[in-house]
Amino acid sequence: SFIIVLEEEKFVDAQESEAVAAVMEVSDDEASTASFESAAGDGEEEEDDEEAAEDARRNREKLEMSEHLQKYKRSPLDASETYYLMSKSWFRRWEDYVGSDRFFSRTPGPRPGPVDNSDLLRNPDAGEDEEVALRDNLTEGMSFIIVLEEEKFVDAQESEAVAAVMEVSDDEASTASFESAAGDGEEEEDDEEAAEDARRNREKLEMSEHLQKYKRSPLDASETYYLMSKSWFRRWEDYVGSDRFFSRTPGPRPGPVDNSDLLRNPDAGEDEEVALRDNLTEGMSFIIVLEGAWKLFMEWYGGGVPLPRRCVRASSYGSLFIEIQPLRIKVIRSHRVKEVKEMRISKAATINDMLNLAKKKFWKKLDLDKERIRVYDFHAGNKHKLLTFWDESMHKAGIINNNLMLIEEKRKKTGKWPNEKIYAIHRSSSRMQTQMVRAPTPAGQTGLSNLGNTCFMNSALQCLSLAMPLNKYLLSGEYKNDKNIDNPLGTNGELLEEFVEVVKELWSDRTAVCTPREFKRALARHSNQFSGYSQEDSQEFLGFILDKLHEDLNRITNKPYIEIPDANGRPDAEVAKERWDIYTKRNDSFVVDHFKGMIKSTLTCPNNGRIAVKFDAFGYLLVPIPQDETRSVVIVMHTLDHSTPTQYTVSVPDSYSPVSTLKDALANLCGVSADRITLTDIYNNVVHRELRDVDLVKTIRTDDEIHAFEFKNGVVADEDMPPPQPYHHHRRRSCYCLPS
Repeated sequence: SFIIVLEEEKFVDAQESEAVAAVMEVSDDEASTASFESAAGDGEEEEDDEEAAEDARRNREKLEMSEHLQKYKRSPLDASETYYLMSKSWFRRWEDYVGSDRFFSRTPGPRPGPVDNSDLLRNPDAGEDEEVALRDNLTEGMSFIIVLEEEKFVDAQESEAVAAVMEVSDDEASTASFESAAGDGEEEEDDEEAAEDARRNREKLEMSEHLQKYKRSPLDASETYYLMSKSWFRRWEDYVGSDRFFSRTPGPRPGPVDNSDLLRNPDAGEDEEVALRDNLTEGMSFIIVLEGAWKLFMEWYGGGVPLPRRCVRASSYGSLFIEIQPLRIKVIRSHRVKEVKEMRISKAATINDMLNLAKKKFWKKLDLDKERIRVYDFHAGNKHKLLTFWDESMHKAGIINNNLMLIEEKRKKTGKWPNEKIYAIHRSSSRMQTQMVRAPTPAGQTGLSNLGNTCFMNSALQCLSLAMPLNKYLLSGEYKNDKNIDNPLGTNGELLEEFVEVVKELWSDRTAVCTPREFKRALARHSNQFSGYSQEDSQEFLGFILDKLHEDLNRITNKPYIEIPDANGRPDAEVAKERWDIYTKRNDSFVVDHFKGMIKSTLTCPNNGRIAVKFDAFGYLLVPIPQDETRSVVIVMHTLDHSTPTQYTVSVPDSYSPVSTLKDALANLCGVSADRITLTDIYNNVVHRELRDVDLVKTIRTDDEIHAFEFKNGVVADEDMPPPQPYHHHRRRSCYCLPS
């Protein structure tokens, strides 16, 4: 509800244009306002002066207040000090205004207005003579913050204060901004600490705009972006104290920029290719910064390695994304068929770019005459697709990670293309075995080959293929009447057509195995999540493919906006029909007809008892898998014949079964009557307790050492039970026998 601030902190809601102007009108080289100018933006047009002045005021408040607020967190409590409570809700508005969360926060909000603590008061409208009483259950950090007395949060003009700050002699002008952050009037022995605080605040202020700009600006194909290690960036955040003003004490200066934790080969030489590790995640492993931010970090800290990245087109719709990992492909030449060269190349690069790169890196004498060479997608050692358009991007051509590509060249002597037999060494043994051994299967019994961690996809495709209404709809060609290639939410019918081809092959009798290669390519073009070869969730894929099939088959070409009315106590059947009619006016396809339903949800207001009923369309329900309640207990059985003790694993229906059930099950396994068995819990070389028949199995912990002993006359009393005698045996470190 409130925060606590020092008295000297300045939160003002007054005109300060003159003060800001005074800040901005500094003689000589204007060095004292460098930090303000960097935030406001030098060279802005005259019409931007007002915005620049507001940015200057915002950054000045943020800079001056930072040290005051952190001081409260760093300093021990002092009985001679006076502390002030401040409304947390008002303070949040001020934080939004100055942009104090993290550098990746939203755009700064409006100026918050006068300081308002009324939400902390039990009687906010009390007169001057009435006692000011706080509300109950206020919590520091949630309801309020605490500041020191010297901090000034005032609703007054502060032109004199600003003027006093800015009255700096010529030889001090270049360090004025540093002095305001470090605190004027510090003793001489604190100069080094003040200078470090000044540098810390200057870096924080200058970097803030660069880092926020990346979050606010759309991606630009002409821009260069840089990857930066998140672990190093966290150390820098600790140094400048960028979390919130109430963060822990700033950490040490982080040292040179270090991206080595992102690299597969951090010790690579200058001539070696810089390769990133797999499975890096933005926000967890690295952050992305603009070129200006990277140059500032290099100026301040040095280090590296630089990891520049560009934007590429994700699809024909023109959306952009930053390419973190370039494609990793393998290339072979027909002249040197045993050599497999690995290379990395951008998804936006063309086939021609790939050929030129291969020539530059591997084969200097490679002839790129189109009359003499041709390029194939060479998946599994087979000429899967001839790539005829060399100006086509790798992404559009369907080239994906670990793709094998063939550069086939005419023989110099004969001028003919090489014999296909030379490529046999690149065909996987499993593929060859499939072709040579497996006979065609009956329709509907064709299998799907695994392209590499695509079992999640294959299982879902088989399920959909065996949904007979959908199967007949596709194989009959009826779907062509409903195909919607203009739906921006669909795939222009591409994924639909590739799925139809898969279903046709699964239901043909010409082959035993279907390789859904083209379907996987189309999937990669329309979903970044399923574009690679990592393991994915089959249910997520099934939901995705049904949604895309629905959009490609949606009979509604212009979706109307319809407001959904409330139930207002009407019968469920009426409300459900009304909701379904509204839904089908925007979504009408074969998928909706056969794979969608309505689910009812009810919400009751605890205050007025009002019941809200809602019906929503759904395509699948998540249900829990029943858990096996069976409880297994390991028991070592000691019999009267002094034979080697035997270890049994005894199972009972559930943990709430009585121990007598456990004894009965053990008796069936070892052949000893249950009434002659005593179960004990051994702990620290002694009998810790005897398990009674009425005890529950759940009282036995998984790490308990349970031993069973056979007695001639049944269960004996505790006082008649002799002490245990240790013995050793190969299945346990130590077990214990109680003689009868």
